[in-house]
Amino acid sequence: MIVNSLRLKNFRNYKSLSLSFCDGVNCVYGANAQGKTNLLESLFLLISGRSFRTSQLKDLIGENEQYFSVEIDFVKYGVEQTLRYVADGKQRRLWHNSTNLSSLSALVGILQGALLAPLDLQLIKGTPQHRRHFLDLQLSQSDPLYLHHLTRYFRALRQRNHLLKQKYVMGIEVWEEQMAVAAAYLFAQRATALELLGKEAERINCCLSASKDSLELRYKTVVDPQLSEEKLSCVYLEQLQRTRQKDLTFGSSSIGPHRDDVQVFIQGRDARYFASEGQQHCVVAALRLAEWYLLSGRSEELPLMIVDDVGISLDNTRKKALLAELGKLGQVFISLPRLDQHLFDTTESCFFAVESGEIVQEEIYTNC
Repeated sequence: MIVNSLRLKNFRNYKSLSLSFCDGVNCVYGANAQGKTNLLESLFLLISGRSFRTSQLKDLIGENEQYFSVEIDFVKYGVEQTLRYVADGKQRRLWHNSTNLSSLSALVGILQGALLAPLDLQLIKGTPQHRRHFLDLQLSQSDPLYLHHLTRYFRALRQRNHLLKQKYVMGIEVWEEQMAVAAAYLFAQRATALELLGKEAERINCCLSASKDSLELRYKTVVDPQLSEEKLSCVYLEQLQRTRQKDLTFGSSSIGPHRDDVQVFIQGRDARYFASEGQQHCVVAALRLAEWYLLSGRSEELPLMIVDDVGISLDNTRKKALLAELGKLGQVFISLPRLDQHLFDTTESCFFAVESGEIVQEEIYTNC
C-alpha cells in the first residue's frame, strides 16, 4: 500500500497544499508549531476517520474558513485509488473513488496504518479506554467482522443503558442477547490479538532497549476468553442477567467489552507504577511497531507507519534503534525537528521543509 499524493484545503494552517511522496521514508522537518503534526494528522484522518488530537471537527478547519478537505491518491492491490474527506464542523462527507461512504465504519480498513505519537504514553499511564481504543482500531482495520460486532455491541449497549436509566426492563433481554453474541467475538479476537501483540512487542522492546526485560500484555476481562465463542456468549449473557439489578441502581452496564482493560507488565511488574519514564516510552514505541507488524501479517499489503516527533522522548541509543526499525518497514511518514539526510541509510527517503504552513519538497535520496 503506497500513498502517492496528498491534497489539503483549509486544513489547520494549510490553506492549500499538494504533495507527492516517495515509497520509502517521508520526513517532515521544521520548528515547532509550523505544521508538521498537522500534515501527519491529515493522513491518519483517512486511516481511522478521526483526528488523534481532537474530537471536534471544527478544530481541523482553517481560521476564518467554513470547511476543510483532505484527499489522497494511493495504490492498493495494484489499483490506483482515491480517498476524500470533507467536513464543515457539523457533518462530514467521505468518498472512496466515486463512491460516497455512508459512515466512518465504511472508511476504516480501506487505508491501513499505525501511529506513534507523544500522547501514546497514555497507553500505559492513561485510562482503560485508551488501551481499548488502541486494540479496537487495530482489529477493526484488519477484520471487517470485528468492526461489525463492535458496532453491533455498542448499539445494543446504548439501548440497554437507556432502559436502565429509565428503570424500565421490559424487553431488555433482547438487547442483552445481542450484546452477548457480539461480545463473544470481541472477547475472543482481543485475546488472540493481545497474545500475538505481546510477543512481537517484547521482541521489538528488546531491540530498542538492548535489554532482555520480559514484556507481557494481560487481558483484563470478566470472562475466560479461551472458551469457545458459543460458550463465551452464554457465560456473558448469564453475567448480564446477574448484574441487571445492580445496573438498574446505577443506570449503566457494569461489565462487558466496554469495561475491559489491557495491563502492561515489565519483568512481571505493572509498567504504570514500576517502569521508568524511559522504559515506558520504549514500550509504547514497541507496541506501536508491533501493531504495524500485526496489521502487515493480516494483509497482502504493507500498512503505513506514521510517527510524530520521532524519538522525542527516547535517549540517543533507543532513538537510533527506533529509526533502524522504522527503516525496515514499508512507507513511513515521520516528523523531525531538523534535517538529517543520513537517518535512513538503507532505504529511499525524501524530505519536506515546513514553515508557517508552507512546505518545500527536497530532493529524494536513494541509498544503497
